Amino acid sequence: MTLRISLALLTLLLFPSAAATEGRHVTEGHAAATEVRLVTEGHAVTAGHHAAVTEGRTGTEGRTGTKGPAAETRCSVSVPRGFLEVDLSWHTGWPKAAPKVQAARRELGEHLFNDVRLSATGSASCATCHQIEAHLAEPKARSTGSTGAALGFNAPTLFNSALKHTLQWRAGGPAKLSEQHLRPLTSTTPVELGFGTAQLATLNADLELRTLLRTAALPSSAADMTPAVESFTLDSVARLIASYVATLRCATAFDALLYADQHTALSPAAHRGLALFTSPRLGCAGCHSGPLLGGGLRTATVELAATRTQRERPTGTVELATPSLRGVAHTAPYYFDGSAPTLAAVIDDYEQGRFAELPRFSLADEERSALIAFLESL
Repeated sequence: MTLRISLALLTLLLFPSAAATEGRHVTEGHAAATEVRLVTEGHAVTAGHHAAVTEGRTGTEGRTGTKGPAAETRCSVSVPRGFLEVDLSWHTGWPKAAPKVQAARRELGEHLFNDVRLSATGSASCATCHQIEAHLAEPKARSTGSTGAALGFNAPTLFNSALKHTLQWRAGGPAKLSEQHLRPLTSTTPVELGFGTAQLATLNADLELRTLLRTAALPSSAADMTPAVESFTLDSVARLIASYVATLRCATAFDALLYADQHTALSPAAHRGLALFTSPRLGCAGCHSGPLLGGGLRTATVELAATRTQRERPTGTVELATPSLRGVAHTAPYYFDGSAPTLAAVIDDYEQGRFAELPRFSLADEERSALIAFLESL
């Protein structure tokens, strides 16, 4: 028999009243669509987003292709009406534009997201660490910067990132996507992409990109609707990438339950796992709450020396943002350092009391399987 949990109870347990924060508005909607595809503001996410130059792809030499067949994704339902809607202008800092102009900005942002010429070595792009084949994350413990330096954290998925308080693991970072993108572009300790004046000059020498830039009609200021930007700047590159990333939304079986009240969207085992997830006994929803089951303002202090992997990382404590669990079954390895290879290993850690400030619990084999089934529905 399927355990039925009402939408009202889900909202009460998982969606605190602070779901709309910092000008980002979450709205509820209902949709009965169940087709298997990913929708990103009307665009299919494209395959072939790699950091190596491949002959035969569309675009200027030295740039990865940005068009191709729709990628195989793990998003199991179409995006419901009202699903994680946000004010795009809040993330970009630009006034709301006509749909045609907004689409042009998104397209140009997608080009830049996949362009290896943004890196100091011409060998990496944003898509290097956020691969569509890996649910816009990276299937390795920690990413590597364009110069070969090991980065400090595991790459998170970018799906639904417009609703996250921060994309970064460290707490207290900027909330707007355009501001968050500046760090991987320009950070020097360690270098992630290594974007600078030389890379900017390369973009501005590309006549095709300059044509796209004119179509995108970027205003000269947040209060000025008159297109006046004729060349790329660091600021406009970050905002254009944000115009693309903010549209990357992924809906799953859990959303069919949440938005359309389709209880059959989750298996009986997943329903039992949901009951465990929201129970005081496990306390998962105490931290992983809100529309993304995490990714909000709640933080946790972690002892770095207590983690499994010790290589090339500082010791001491660090305050981390609670990660979203959306798509978690497809973004292994886990934790900020990628030290847990599977969801089962993460659950083992909680059962064994690895995190002293959280309740310790013990699960029967059937309960563990049910909890994993629920996590796989996200």
